[in-house]
Amino acid sequence: MYTVVACIQPIVGRCLLDRHMRNDATAPIVASKTLHTLRNLCFISSRQGADAFQVYVFTYLTSLDIITRYPDACVRFLREAQPAVVPGQPNSPALTPLDQALTLFYLNAAEHLPLSLPTPAAETLVLTLATAHLSAASAPSFTEPPTSLTLPLYEAAHAAILSVLCCPQHATLTIALIPFYIDTLLASFPARISPRQFRLAFKTVIQIASPPFPIAASHPHLAETLLEMLHFRSATASTYPLPAEPGSAAHGASGDNVMNGEQQQPLPPVSEQTTLVLSLVDALPFLPLPIVEDWLTRTAEAMNAVVDPALREVVRKRFWDVLVSGEMDVERAAIGVAWWGIGGGREMVLLNQPAPLKGDDEAMMSGALGGNRLEASRL
Repeated sequence: MYTVVACIQPIVGRCLLDRHMRNDATAPIVASKTLHTLRNLCFISSRQGADAFQVYVFTYLTSLDIITRYPDACVRFLREAQPAVVPGQPNSPALTPLDQALTLFYLNAAEHLPLSLPTPAAETLVLTLATAHLSAASAPSFTEPPTSLTLPLYEAAHAAILSVLCCPQHATLTIALIPFYIDTLLASFPARISPRQFRLAFKTVIQIASPPFPIAASHPHLAETLLEMLHFRSATASTYPLPAEPGSAAHGASGDNVMNGEQQQPLPPVSEQTTLVLSLVDALPFLPLPIVEDWLTRTAEAMNAVVDPALREVVRKRFWDVLVSGEMDVERAAIGVAWWGIGGGREMVLLNQPAPLKGDDEAMMSGALGGNRLEASRL
């Protein structure tokens, strides 16, 4: 594998510099054949981080960059590399380790291509396989013993679906897929997906369902509906701390890896409940303006419902970070400042006080005149 990749790397490099190879006739063919070669070696490269050395990464990512400029070449490559075994189909055999490795390579490569694919191809070549793996893994009857590639394969299916959802030209697929995906996401957590990945997936979906994405205009209440689902789930979620999160083994997931010799920082403890509340906090910078203030209050209430002080402090720090670190744009930040100063936000976040009542504080019958209104009355 090392010898083959070392021989391919300069060929791919010439496709970037040599005018005889970077033309439209040669470059997509070289990129496609290179990806097929790497696919045939994935039974080795998919194990124990064997694809992490610099020559492999350059060859793999450069080939993907080249082929994404040619939509026809992307469709042709995916059709040629499509796995023969798809879970959930009638009379479909169980995935062998080789099938898992080939499917993992396919999904990781397909994650980079939806922006270059037409909508029908994105549905048949990416979504069909990815949703089949999510459905099979999330089914109650899923009893196959896990292998070393089970978790990376499941993560790759999530990443492939999110890559399709993020493409504006696939809005018709997004509208139909989001309810299934959110339902699968909630069913998968915390058994088959880590807290970090759950938060990233939910934040991405909220961002897609909010302006300026076109789905926000046709379905203006979708983002708030998803928040309601998460808020309802957090009220009954488990409060026990989850086990320490292991490093992700999925291809390309380097966010928590040791970089430049620096020691990886331990992740703060979280429970199922605090992960759901943290997902609400992460979604605040992307919400439509009319609902930002309301969800600032409801998120603070959900944070105060966390009983464990240590776990609640993790949420409070993240809440404070969202408010002051610049994640919100100018308009949402202005709403956040007003909510913090005169909307009771400071008392709720720092002092665990309940949300202030809107209007008069005293409870009265409908149509009654409050004390301040009575004084101002001219009757």
